Amino acid sequence: MVNKNLKKIIFIAIVIVALIAIFDIIALNSGVFGSPEDYTQGNYTDGWWTVFFQYNILVIAMISIIYYFCISKDISESISVFILSVGLWFGGLTDVFYFWMQFEKVPETLPWLMNSPFISRVSTLLGETTVTSTTLFTSVIISGVLLFLLSKFLVEKF
Repeated sequence: MVNKNLKKIIFIAIVIVALIAIFDIIALNSGVFGSPEDYTQGNYTDGWWTVFFQYNILVIAMISIIYYFCISKDISESISVFILSVGLWFGGLTDVFYFWMQFEKVPETLPWLMNSPFISRVSTLLGETTVTSTTLFTSVIISGVLLFLLSKFLVEKF
């Protein structure tokens, strides 16, 4: 059985990942990082990834710290919020949300995601030469299961 705190951690991490997708959509529509067409195809303005990555890591860290001080006072739960959020982000859940929140289906191929170490590894293991919608969804499922087990271990054992 999943304990109540783990359910809360999972919920918070999914909300954080959804926020990252919203930030991504805002960046898409801002025009600062390239045209929407180029942006959606992974052709960003130089420096985009550094800004986006640093901003989101900072937000995830701040939420994890707030979780510790205002909700749990349990370091293992706060670490789980951080790890689960980053892991789901890099596992591809943000990419799925990015398209769904715009009422679009996930494209059949997503070659720019070959730059993602985890997602590209899943694609390669499945015999694909590029990321497909199938490998993206598979990556989300695999990362979700692994991260759930890790978070469950952290919350229950520490």
